Amino acid sequence: MRIGILAHSFPKLSETFVLDNIIGMMDRGHDVSVFSLLSAHDSIQHPTIQEYDILERTTYLDTPNSVPAALLETVPNTMLLAANAPEALGVIAKIERERGVLEAGRFAYRAHPVLHAELDVLHAHFGPVGRRAARFDQIGACDAFVVSFHGWGIRRADEHGEQIYAHLFDHADCILANTRYTRERLIEFGADPDTVRVHHVGINPDRFRPDDRTHDSDTMTVLTVARLHETKGLEYGILAAKKLSKRLQDVDVRYRIVGSGSLEGKLRKQIQENDASDVVTLCGPMDQTGVIDELHSADVFLLPSLEEGFGRVLLEAQASELPVVASDVGGIPEAVSPGDSALLVPPRDTEAIADRLKQLANDPSTRATLGAAGRTYVRDNFDIEDLNDRLEALYAELV
Repeated sequence: MRIGILAHSFPKLSETFVLDNIIGMMDRGHDVSVFSLLSAHDSIQHPTIQEYDILERTTYLDTPNSVPAALLETVPNTMLLAANAPEALGVIAKIERERGVLEAGRFAYRAHPVLHAELDVLHAHFGPVGRRAARFDQIGACDAFVVSFHGWGIRRADEHGEQIYAHLFDHADCILANTRYTRERLIEFGADPDTVRVHHVGINPDRFRPDDRTHDSDTMTVLTVARLHETKGLEYGILAAKKLSKRLQDVDVRYRIVGSGSLEGKLRKQIQENDASDVVTLCGPMDQTGVIDELHSADVFLLPSLEEGFGRVLLEAQASELPVVASDVGGIPEAVSPGDSALLVPPRDTEAIADRLKQLANDPSTRATLGAAGRTYVRDNFDIEDLNDRLEALYAELV
């Protein structure tokens, strides 16, 4: 099959599930093209980007910055679209009436390379990206149109109204929800229940090294891997770690946060104001090799999110046999096995977070039990090879 993967920005360090989709279909012998609405600017890339030469098969659909340049590119693209897909002219005219000439020009600029790829399947990641992709499907750019919804797409509907996806729902052949929670929200927004399927993100459990972890009773290393964003609740994790350090007088508590984002300056200020620099370290972004090393060195994984569509990193933590403390929000109860592999707490509750961390610090056997259960849970439910087999079968069914 000729498969097109459409992302918002690629390659993005935090969106490993997009990379897994691409590599999974390439490994199964399919002709995969990658389209990105914007160029990503992450300074660190996962090694598999180079290993599979993925940038060689990536087309960036950024529109030119200047109006004259945009017009020079848009006019010939519009003519090519008209020659190859006459129905595109009606779509362009409709976009111009509803959203203006610049948005119509952007569509013409982006649509031609997608149409030229002659795709069997176009798979868009994230609901807002799917809104763009629905226009490509409308002009016959693919035989089957699939869109995956993650947390960002649900938040956008909450912010701007469920009607933003009406056109997408009309055109998608299949909508993939990353959790049952996401599926329920999409149906609330107006999606046809028959088109919405739950398809989890997954990982390769064998990439993670749980075997020889040892615990130094004099230290307690708590790890979070997340974007530095308001929805991740990192300020509550910092406060809880400081509380924990006061409660464990004879233990060196270390809270390491891996990731980058717009909240970095605010978090650094919070760390200083709470005299927590001896406890909390902002480690910056890391590729997957660096994340695996951090998981291997930690004692507990913490995800204090305020909202969470799923939390793929929870799979990585469990595959590393790390016990998990996480907020009881969104899709998190589906990404972990509550009570068996993870202890869930109310969001924003720093006391509850500190209590659970202290419980695990004082009970190595419970840490080991939760960790072992987590690895089993991931192997049984989230092995990426099994999930990619199902996705390949879905594509074939739709085509």
